[in-house]
Amino acid sequence: VRTSMKREGIGRMYVLQSELQSDSEHAVTPMTGDCLASLGTHDMPHFAAFWKGEDTELLQQLGHLDREDARRIDSERGDRRNALLVYLMKEGLLEEGTPDLETIISACHALMATGSAPAMMITLEDLWLETRPQNVPGTTDEQPNWSRRGALSLEEMMRSETVAEALKAIDRLRREPVRGSTGAGIRESGRSGNSARQRSKGQQK
Repeated sequence: VRTSMKREGIGRMYVLQSELQSDSEHAVTPMTGDCLASLGTHDMPHFAAFWKGEDTELLQQLGHLDREDARRIDSERGDRRNALLVYLMKEGLLEEGTPDLETIISACHALMATGSAPAMMITLEDLWLETRPQNVPGTTDEQPNWSRRGALSLEEMMRSETVAEALKAIDRLRREPVRGSTGAGIRESGRSGNSARQRSKGQQK
């Protein structure tokens, strides 16, 4: 499939939740230069729920996951979370210590923003640490899929300093020169030329 997508010029998605590894030296798989980067998708838990393991709790309650599988998933995630924290600190995106979840999400956004992906998608609910999913695949009446109200109204989002500062930080990083780093797809040199050409085209329109 990916061979055909590449031939047709169709990019892929780079979803951080799915790219985490348990080795701190290679905590995330390399990012390609033809992808859309994000923390998750509409069919995945919000990053805060993923980090806390609240999604596996919900799936147990719904009968979609037994206790043994939930424990295995939580254990594997624990290793990957620890590896990611070490990696983010090594990359200078996170200070040493015990960071809170908001700081961790900001560092993950920074990792993607400085990466080689030409496009990046932000789930606004991740910015205020929402844990309730918008959709749980495989459910109908058990879950209020696509009908749950957001914690913030559109007007509240527009006034939120948390949202504004997070988006400004991401925008600033996307505009900065290429970072010279290895692993995890921190921007490669080819990215800057492509980005410069894309911005140039946008300015000419």
